[in-house]
Amino acid sequence: MGSAKHAAPLFDRFSDSYIRNRAVFICSAAGLPAHEAEDFQQELRLHLFRQRRLHDPARGKWTTFVRTVIQRKAAALLQKAKAQRRARWREVASLDEDFPETQNSSDSFDLQSYLAVTSSQWTLEAGIHLRVDLSRAVNRMRPAQRDLARSLMVERVSEVSKRTGIPRSTLYERMTELRENLQEAGFHR
Repeated sequence: MGSAKHAAPLFDRFSDSYIRNRAVFICSAAGLPAHEAEDFQQELRLHLFRQRRLHDPARGKWTTFVRTVIQRKAAALLQKAKAQRRARWREVASLDEDFPETQNSSDSFDLQSYLAVTSSQWTLEAGIHLRVDLSRAVNRMRPAQRDLARSLMVERVSEVSKRTGIPRSTLYERMTELRENLQEAGFHR
């Protein structure tokens, strides 16, 4: 913990300038209007304010600390802004949607087949973004839920039940939990 005597002022000229530049960059990279940079500046300032106690002048310069802390937070804000810009709520599809019978016995569909079968208005890019967001949501789950979710992406419930020895009724209960986790992550039925 740095001593108050030797600590640089929290919002010196460098910090202000660096925060302002990162906020403008976030807006530009996420395709957001320039006026939203003020909100990002506030978030970055608050983050630096909360992290300031971790700076140790004996270990490094204040400017290096500011760069590191702000770059990491800015990267997280940019990722979040891009995800919100993709606007999942405009790309509606149900994971429970019934598919018509196909000529082969496979239950899996590639994205192009799904779009053709459902006559969805999705673009290929929107589907890719959805896949990325879904992958992130699944990766944040507990290991047992994550394994079940990944299995259900490629196998039917009956196949997972046979392979794991878990009764289908138990799998359906666990699928309810999976759906709740996905809803919390922003995926809605």
